[in-house]
Amino acid sequence: GWRWEVLLLWVLIWSLVDCQFKGGTKEHCNNEGEVLEIPTITDDPCISCRCMNGVVKCSRERCAKPDCNVLVYDKNDCCPQCADCDVNNATMKSSNAWSSTPDCGLLHCKNGIATSSEKKCYSTCSNPLPPSNGECCPTCAGCSFNDVIYSNGETFTIDDVCVDCQCKDGNIRCWMKVCPVLACGRHRAVFDGCCYKCQGRRRLFKLTEGQCWFRRKILSRNEEVKLDDCTSCVCKNGTVVCNRMSCPLNNRCKQTEQSFINGHCCSFCPDEILNNCSIDGHKYEHGTRWRRHGNPCVHCLCNNGTISCLTETCSLPAKKCPAGEVLESLPGKCCQSCIPEPGICAVFGDPHYRTFDGRPFNFQGDCKYVLTKDCRDQNYSVIVENNAKRSRQFSWTKTIYFRTFTTKSREAIVLSLHQHLVAKLNGHKVSLPFTSEDILIFIERDIIKVRSSADISLNWDGDSYLEVGASPGYRGLLCGLCGNYNGFSRDDFIGGDGLFKSDKNKFGDSWKYDVINDVTGCSRPDYSLRPQPCSHNIAAKINSRKKCSIFKSPMFQRCYNKVAPEEYYKSCLTDVCSCPPTRKCACESIKAYTSSCAREGVHLTWNKRSHCKKICKKGKIYSACGPGCRLTCSNYKRRKKRCEQRQCVAGCHCVAGYVIKGNRCVKVTSCPRSRY
Repeated sequence: GWRWEVLLLWVLIWSLVDCQFKGGTKEHCNNEGEVLEIPTITDDPCISCRCMNGVVKCSRERCAKPDCNVLVYDKNDCCPQCADCDVNNATMKSSNAWSSTPDCGLLHCKNGIATSSEKKCYSTCSNPLPPSNGECCPTCAGCSFNDVIYSNGETFTIDDVCVDCQCKDGNIRCWMKVCPVLACGRHRAVFDGCCYKCQGRRRLFKLTEGQCWFRRKILSRNEEVKLDDCTSCVCKNGTVVCNRMSCPLNNRCKQTEQSFINGHCCSFCPDEILNNCSIDGHKYEHGTRWRRHGNPCVHCLCNNGTISCLTETCSLPAKKCPAGEVLESLPGKCCQSCIPEPGICAVFGDPHYRTFDGRPFNFQGDCKYVLTKDCRDQNYSVIVENNAKRSRQFSWTKTIYFRTFTTKSREAIVLSLHQHLVAKLNGHKVSLPFTSEDILIFIERDIIKVRSSADISLNWDGDSYLEVGASPGYRGLLCGLCGNYNGFSRDDFIGGDGLFKSDKNKFGDSWKYDVINDVTGCSRPDYSLRPQPCSHNIAAKINSRKKCSIFKSPMFQRCYNKVAPEEYYKSCLTDVCSCPPTRKCACESIKAYTSSCAREGVHLTWNKRSHCKKICKKGKIYSACGPGCRLTCSNYKRRKKRCEQRQCVAGCHCVAGYVIKGNRCVKVTSCPRSRY
């Protein structure tokens, strides 16, 4: 049967004898030299069959022993290949040799890892000759060393096995060896007197999409790895490209006296180690430069234990940035800079939303929701927490949670913005302004402004008005209630499940934060019961039209051609109709409209005090920076000094010299004498 035929054929192939079929007879052929395809036999890329002397002959290819530790398999090849390197759009074969580059560098490819380093020269004589044309290292006259004469082109080593020398054109030139980056860990390597070398072999299948295999890990495209203070690597086009610093030979002191300092690659002698600096609880090594914490305009330098600082001055900014750019403050920078104009998503009122691409909608969910996030690289997310404020039909934005990462260490940063202009960083209140290399938080005209190294900005009024700005680099990469920022508003209602939602309420609910865990106490208003604004109250309807009449004023009409006012006016009517008596609810819609107009170059003048002034009762006044604690007749004496040291907070406060008594502001002198 056919099973015996195949078995017999396999035996014959392995024996490298004539192929036989059907009862052991030879299979004849006519076309001499023709390569034959035999099902199930030549499917193996290691087996080939051809017509030789009228008979089918098959043979198995023998693979040479590779001189590498990482073998890459391809289903179309018989023998695995040593992992080569793709460097500067050129392929380098895996080898033990180093190649010189025109810029006095060295390049090495082994096991799919390309190691580049600067050539460090070494001299065997006291008065070396300057480098000749096209050379990097000085030379010593003659090709004799330790009474041995070397021929032209011959390489050799000296007493230090980490030094390579070559006789060329009658002179000796030497350089320090560089140890290539290994594909294995140190525990799987052996020391050869100067460098470590990997032992054993690892077999891999070819990776796709520019990924790299590195020490039992798969690196994604452009992923960076820092091995030590001398070496940093990055995955590029399937090759791990490493830059390794090479240290010069240190003969200034004995090797046993040399020591290493964190952050430095090469060793130091005792007399070379300089003093570090310490200030405000921070330690800095000699030579370190930094910007003073909280004031990026002050540049400081540690010089052998002494700190010197200079204050940067900003030139007057240009009256106008180029078209498509805006003037902004940036974290870690002293002076304002022109940056590409960001896309803006706005949230205001009860709440109303306007996506990055300009689509307006209302959604009154009373939960936490994903307002916007980077759906590709997860660089940031903005979560909003809404509060129904004792209403079944409406809610307002209560708290914002902004999550991003530090640029250098990729540590998480969580900034929360609360009512009354309170800001917390990683759960702790921060005094404003606050600045670091990655985030800048400050108050400007009763607005908390946040600028981040993630190219995301926030503007929060401490009540319910929020603007999120995203740089143009995020176009088409975002998701959440603010849409995808791709320039088309019609597809903004892509839900959290990836499906398009035709209903705005279903769209909003799909972006409920942590919906899987079903956050307790999270509900939403009954949309079916929501009435039209002021539908049952004529007096309230008249009042709302009066409060929102500014949208029809000649001043605001200047912006009609740039920003249509209809949606903002409707939002204003809705907010005022459902407004508690202690709030100025027209303010948020007016802010949103004037802000949109300003971005279009139309700056509207309006009475913020009249429309947005905070309403305080019982003798209190609103202040954006009032006392950080509640002083009363009973605690005034013991808490006054401590209260003055705390950060100020926005809200309704008693004026100076007054304290709370019975929920009213009274003079301190009216408190019982034993209390003040």
